[in-house]
Amino acid sequence: MDIENWILFCTTCLIASMTPGPSIVAVIKESSSKGLKRTMPMIIGVLAGLLFLAILAGFGLSVALEKSQVLFTALRYIGGSYLFYLGIQAFFFSSEIEESDDNSQSHGSLFLKGLGLTLTNPKALAYFSALFIPFINENGSFILQLSILVLTMIGCSIIALLFYGIISEKANGFIRNYSKAFNRMTGSAFMGFSILIFTKDYK
Repeated sequence: MDIENWILFCTTCLIASMTPGPSIVAVIKESSSKGLKRTMPMIIGVLAGLLFLAILAGFGLSVALEKSQVLFTALRYIGGSYLFYLGIQAFFFSSEIEESDDNSQSHGSLFLKGLGLTLTNPKALAYFSALFIPFINENGSFILQLSILVLTMIGCSIIALLFYGIISEKANGFIRNYSKAFNRMTGSAFMGFSILIFTKDYK
């Protein structure tokens, strides 16, 4: 994977990670009412779920690459189309963030809650496949490329989760007031990156 591809993936992944979804909303709820330190077990649970799904998606892509380069190329364009769809969805997405009032949850239950939120998301596996496919060169080392993509994705997820945890702890009102504008910005970026994926030469 060349540096240009990695920068494009890193930017796409960071924007994707910053887009509010079920896990982000849950972290905001917990952190706004209990603080970031109390929310850390949930964040770790979310990251564990993301790592598992990313590796699972990677194995699926490996099978596709071994079977047919034509199939892999087709999946790449399907992935780009799915990212465009996610962009449209994010643009019109309206999230409602409410404070959590349950202070009785243990660290273990918070971890499982974060893990469960990620693993039970029906779109997560397809999302990772769509995110990875356009940035994998079938002529390069698949394992090395996948490792770089997964580690980058986890890094971006850590940044996003900690960002929302810290901001919601300090300025929950800002998140509430500007969530719609943020969704439209990230949705537009998703659609833009999907167009780059369609027009970029990966040979």
